Amino acid sequence: MIKHVGCVACAWGVLCLGAGRAWADEKVYQQLLPGTVWVITPTSFGKANTGSGALIDLEKKWVVTNYHVVEDQADVLVCFPTQESGQVVSQRTYYAKHIDKLGIRGRVIARDARRDLAIIALEKLPAGAKAVPLAAKSASPGQNIHSIGNPATSPALWVYTSGTVRQIVPDKWKAQGGGKIFEFDAWVLLTQNAVNPGDSGGPVVNDKGELVALVSSTGPGQLNNKCIDLREVKIILDSAVNPPVTGPIDRVNNLRPDAVLLVQPPRQVNNIGAAPHNPLPDRPRDPIR
Repeated sequence: MIKHVGCVACAWGVLCLGAGRAWADEKVYQQLLPGTVWVITPTSFGKANTGSGALIDLEKKWVVTNYHVVEDQADVLVCFPTQESGQVVSQRTYYAKHIDKLGIRGRVIARDARRDLAIIALEKLPAGAKAVPLAAKSASPGQNIHSIGNPATSPALWVYTSGTVRQIVPDKWKAQGGGKIFEFDAWVLLTQNAVNPGDSGGPVVNDKGELVALVSSTGPGQLNNKCIDLREVKIILDSAVNPPVTGPIDRVNNLRPDAVLLVQPPRQVNNIGAAPHNPLPDRPRDPIR
């Protein structure tokens, strides 16, 4: 009887821990959501690439995302989550239909192709927007992480995922997306979490909701992803300037709503890469996310 009761107590403890973990994850999601954005980069012929990003400076209205999300485009649109009846609207079609009202003009004011980072200055912010605070230091192996992204093949935006940090390391690698090859060189978090096309640039935070990285790309195997480390984000922030967002942004204004619904995810390819100063033979390439 004593042994049986002990087992029941142990199981109850596990259940309590599981419930506490779920509550904590939901709290992080709600804290992170007002600072997460959907980035729409108009391309030629009324089409667009899409990704994710994080509001990191409320006063300056700065959003940080991946370079490969905006590439060399000057002007983009950014959407924040909106709510109806106290619930976040998650349907991608809703934002596409109301893009003229919900889309906020932004201008890329800094970009670093090597670090796969870019900063967008917005002309305004919606009510309720909150900046994602930066962590004091980088993450460490075994640490829990949380992220929100906008998978291109999903009918939903503001999709939550969680995982753990496997390691942090400086890396040089090549990645392919949208028919292009990108070469990156940055400190990265190797993470074990679900990443999909469209999640690129999405904030990766710790259990306190503090930014520790941005989603970038995925490698060979399962749950083997690269996220640009906090120290690289701080470098581009220190180098950025803030010109005013003025003048017409014709491509953004003329973007068709269906353009943001027909984005084709990049072709899946595997990793090619090398440790710094130690090139390795070619291997399959990382897919951009």
